[in-house]
Amino acid sequence: MKLRFVLPLLVCAASLAAPVALAGPPVDARGKPVSLSMNEAAAGGQIGCDAINPLCIFFLVTTKEDQDGTRSGSVSVGNLYQSSGPQIRCEGEAYADALKYDEKTLRFTINVTLDPLKDPTCMSASQAAVVVNISGAPSGTKTDTSSGTGVITTPTSKTKYTFEHDDVIAISTGFNGYVNDTFPGFFNANRRTDKTKVN
Repeated sequence: MKLRFVLPLLVCAASLAAPVALAGPPVDARGKPVSLSMNEAAAGGQIGCDAINPLCIFFLVTTKEDQDGTRSGSVSVGNLYQSSGPQIRCEGEAYADALKYDEKTLRFTINVTLDPLKDPTCMSASQAAVVVNISGAPSGTKTDTSSGTGVITTPTSKTKYTFEHDDVIAISTGFNGYVNDTFPGFFNANRRTDKTKVN
């Protein structure tokens, strides 16, 4: 089977994992405005779309926490290029913990059940439930991590922020709901904390 990165999938996931713009943060217990945000995405795919082996399998999982503390996620698995192939996508607060990430080891796991009969947010031609169980680790090809602080000053306010960013080319193994296999792909995480002082 020909193995390569699924470019459309990576582009889609990268756009979903872009840093969240923060505005109008809530206040903390001392009355000081504070906002927290987090978003993570993991994706992988293995394709060989030809007459001999027409198999196109993929996964894409994103999770986020908005500045008001709301957590949610989305999970997509299936066949990317063949309209007749099985695919399913579910989203909402029920999938906030679908993706687990270890900041120290840069490893992640995906453990989630997608059931169209129980969740109206699921989009699928089939009503069958799908179980996803995948683990991923850095491939050694690319690992970018960064963190720091900064200040944004406007005529009416001053915002101090801290950020952390991880961008990892990964190799994942496991069951994407349809096939048990190895998936090349990536993991991306962004975390940011803002503290704003109004002039």
